[in-house]
Amino acid sequence: MKNLILVFLIFIVFGCSSENDISTDAREKLDVVDQYIKTIEKKDIDRMKELLAEDFISYGPGFKTEVTKAHNITDWEKSWEERIVSMKYKRVYIGLISIEKGKLAGEWVTEWGEVTTLYKDGKTVKFWFNGLYKVADGKIMEARVVFDNMDILNQLGYKFMPPTDIIDESGH
Repeated sequence: MKNLILVFLIFIVFGCSSENDISTDAREKLDVVDQYIKTIEKKDIDRMKELLAEDFISYGPGFKTEVTKAHNITDWEKSWEERIVSMKYKRVYIGLISIEKGKLAGEWVTEWGEVTTLYKDGKTVKFWFNGLYKVADGKIMEARVVFDNMDILNQLGYKFMPPTDIIDESGH
């Protein structure tokens, strides 16, 4: 009987993970971002439009890159039509972070994973992705995304050269 009680207590301790302890609001925010990532994998523009707030804005990966909802939707449609066959996402982590002060104050969903993209020319690219999403009222209000464009372009076969003003006559 003591062994049965011990097993039961161990089950209770390990069964109560931190995931079970998060609030309904936090779960809903995590779910909205999860759904958004899935819209990209499924190429589901209609659902994407539902998940993004009308005044949605995305920043990144470039420092001065700002993208509105309409621009974001258009970019995805064009990419799927012209270049991308599929994207698969392998999540490493999703969670909440809280920023207490400043213009970015609030709760943010952080999403980190590995993206595998198949292009129409047959090339496959893998890269790390990190996104931060501010969610309110079941919609993504703001996104801040980071990924290594140079790594992606290298994998696609692009070559990077120094500016011409530092290349001598011999090409070096």
